[in-house]
Amino acid sequence: MESIELIGKKHRIVYIELLVRTGVLVALLLVLRTVRDIRPYSQWILALVAIVLLRAAFMWMRLRSIAWVVTAEAVDLNGGWLPWTKYQSHLPIDTIFEAYSGIGFWAKLLNYGHCTIRRTEGTTSSLSETFLARPRELTGLINQKVKQYRKRQERPAVARSGSDVDELKDLASLKANGSISGAEYETMKQRIITRATAP
Repeated sequence: MESIELIGKKHRIVYIELLVRTGVLVALLLVLRTVRDIRPYSQWILALVAIVLLRAAFMWMRLRSIAWVVTAEAVDLNGGWLPWTKYQSHLPIDTIFEAYSGIGFWAKLLNYGHCTIRRTEGTTSSLSETFLARPRELTGLINQKVKQYRKRQERPAVARSGSDVDELKDLASLKANGSISGAEYETMKQRIITRATAP
């Protein structure tokens, strides 16, 4: 099990917005229920209030399930809590090109933003999520992991000691000493010449 370094979740502003919208809608429906002409339909209005509250509960659970989990070797994007809406994307660090975030004035003030992960070069796909808390920290950590991975992949060329001419001279002296046979000399000489002329 890889250790989790950071979990990006939805910012609390989305929960506040959901509560305010639901509260206003329920209040309007309850006020509408008191109107004299609509009183015969009050049980339908109560049913509508129950549907609005149930929908808000489902939305709350869906928002709570969204998470961007950054580990040492991958980023996991999770969401959904019902079996038919659940999703999980496992993005190994080597498949990520970059991560970036977009924030506005209020987002900067309240520390939330829009985060996007672009896949590796040559692939046009990207994965985004809005209203994530601490977007700069999240995208900064992902970009740091990508940079570390790329550094590990860059292998410096092996510096050979001596030139190919020196190796051929050493090989000729080994043949003259009798340390290697003529067939071995020809095989090794051909390898050195092939390596020297390769692009």
